[in-house]
Amino acid sequence: MRRRMWATAAALVISTPLVACTEAGEEPIQFWNPLTGDDGQFMRQIVEEYNATEPEVPVEFMPAPEADMYPRIYSVARTGDDVPDLVLIHGPRVAELARSEVLEPIDHLTDLQPELSEENYLPSAWESAELDGQTWGIPLDLHGIITFYNEDLLAEYDAERFLDDEIVTVDELLSLEGRLPEGIYAMPGLFMPAMVQGWQYNLGGGFTNSSGDVDLTGQRWADAYEALVNLQEAGLIAPEDSDPMQVFNSGHALFFPDGTWGVSGHEAIDGLNFGTANAIQYQAENPINLLESHLFVQMNDPERTDERDRAVADFVEYVRTHSMKWAEAGQIVASREAYESEEYRQFAQSYFTEPEQEELLMTDNYEYGPYVMGGLWDYTNDIVYGRMSIDRGLAQMNNEVNARIQMAEMS
Repeated sequence: MRRRMWATAAALVISTPLVACTEAGEEPIQFWNPLTGDDGQFMRQIVEEYNATEPEVPVEFMPAPEADMYPRIYSVARTGDDVPDLVLIHGPRVAELARSEVLEPIDHLTDLQPELSEENYLPSAWESAELDGQTWGIPLDLHGIITFYNEDLLAEYDAERFLDDEIVTVDELLSLEGRLPEGIYAMPGLFMPAMVQGWQYNLGGGFTNSSGDVDLTGQRWADAYEALVNLQEAGLIAPEDSDPMQVFNSGHALFFPDGTWGVSGHEAIDGLNFGTANAIQYQAENPINLLESHLFVQMNDPERTDERDRAVADFVEYVRTHSMKWAEAGQIVASREAYESEEYRQFAQSYFTEPEQEELLMTDNYEYGPYVMGGLWDYTNDIVYGRMSIDRGLAQMNNEVNARIQMAEMS
């Protein structure tokens, strides 16, 4: 586990910079990305600092909500108009986009900037960009759901021992039943779908069964939801209508399964004595931290010039060598130059790249993973808060997810 060691971020410039064309009339690099939350402010600053170096071609930071960005990617791929020079995507999207011939491999970028190579990145992050013998992206980070904990509450309710082996399990959370006063919870329920996802791997499986099919009615899925229902019925999960961040930040939850990117929100709270640990596990055996990456990718665009590819490669190389700023956003940076540095150790997420912890990191680029996750987010609260039985919820979820998969396979 890692106690509170987050570096306090400097004041950030959050206005969109005005990016002028070069003297030769070269348009700025269009950099699409889904960084619309707090973490986007850090990437915006990286772009601004890069542009301050006066590169031949500057970069325009163009964030958009995830729900808007991916449909737009397919739209411009169909028309061939206004294709961005560079896109930051979530690792689980690689398979879908690559097999749809939307992306092109990144070999040409590594030719232009040889340091953009596998040996200079966190292995599990680099692997998230590999598919069918080719590399489709350059990793920026690993991010996902880890465990924040309130040190004061753990001491007050004799739960510090849960972290003796650095693994917090469902059974340990259930042992808190009857020991917490009204208004104090084991955890908020915001990221329960991601917990269910991670538990599939903790239980020795994954998104698919032994036949390679998605079967959300299988025992592993039922066990995961039964665990969450038991926690909720024991009064250990905060009410559905509560504000999860407020519950934890105000000292009303011992643990908070929250995104790595949530650090700035927790750090901003005076008097919140918190630390970080591995993701909550269903069982102590086979622990994993299932995370995903952000990847720099390029779309297929026959109109893009060698000069613009060079500009993209230069920017991505700049990010590789200036990733400490991204660490301030709470992300597990993928650049080896950053995560192996002494400076990086001031950040709590450096815990996850220590040798004994790095073995627990894993990613998954299952092609239809986003469809499964969509189902989990659609149904989890209904199941956990009792509006739908586990069997019924899983059956409906399974039918809808597999219908989407079938439609995708026919298109």
